[in-house]
Amino acid sequence: MSNLYKFQRKQLVQTNSNDIFDFFSNPLNLYQLTPPQYYLEIKNQHPVKLHKNLEIVFKVKISRIPLTWVSEIIDWNPKQKSFTEKQIKGPFKHWVHKHTIHEVNKNMTEIIDNIEYSLPYGPLSEIIHRRFLKKHLQYMFTYRFQRITEIFKPFSPPRFASQRNFSKNNSSSVKR
Repeated sequence: MSNLYKFQRKQLVQTNSNDIFDFFSNPLNLYQLTPPQYYLEIKNQHPVKLHKNLEIVFKVKISRIPLTWVSEIIDWNPKQKSFTEKQIKGPFKHWVHKHTIHEVNKNMTEIIDNIEYSLPYGPLSEIIHRRFLKKHLQYMFTYRFQRITEIFKPFSPPRFASQRNFSKNNSSSVKR
């Protein structure tokens, strides 16, 4: 039996948990979170929102190797702001990814990803994991971390050396 690997990534985002959960609930947002060199394509009809038992068919390329990946949402809990997807067809022997959105306070959210996976390559699985897959996972989630930071970057007006040039009646405004 192949080794069972675990991967966890946490990220704090300075925005409310509802906005984060809504973002992750739309599968089309995966395009924004996937590095372009993986050539992600969602093949089935594009659902607007995730839900339990939804199957999503992906095409990706990892190191120029085309792969088909089918995931099913096996747990959907909007009240707890969490959902779990399981690979039902693809490159892994086992893949379960739990997404948890945790409200730290009104304007701070923690995104927690817990992944369990194993590879179907018997004795070669450990070598493939160590030399190849582990690096790809780390890269993908580092990219995702950066994109989430950019997408949910808190708005802050430009800082000026002196604020004396602005009065309370100034009609100028800074737009996002």
